Amino acid sequence: MKRILSRIMPHLTIILGLMTVVFYIVDGFNEVMAFMSSALSKQVFLALAISAIISSVLLISRQWKEDDRKARKAERRRAEEERIEQAEHDDPFDADDFYLSGKTKE
Repeated sequence: MKRILSRIMPHLTIILGLMTVVFYIVDGFNEVMAFMSSALSKQVFLALAISAIISSVLLISRQWKEDDRKARKAERRRAEEERIEQAEHDDPFDADDFYLSGKTKE
């Protein structure tokens, strides 16, 4: 349900926004029709405001989830780099500690 709502809300907001713009333009040319003060336009304004709020909340929620996901991914990457770096320091076959000839440095 949330996925359907998140896909429908931006389209609904665009449609209602375009209707509001059309009402405004038509009302500018013909004030007698009273598009900006009719009951229909008041309902369109209310629906536009509600859909804009819902779309904004869904977008903010999605961005927060994406930021959290990126932070977790960066933390895993950093932990992996530290693990690799630690493994390089603990190498038992390090050239300074291991001699094939059995002789010591003089």
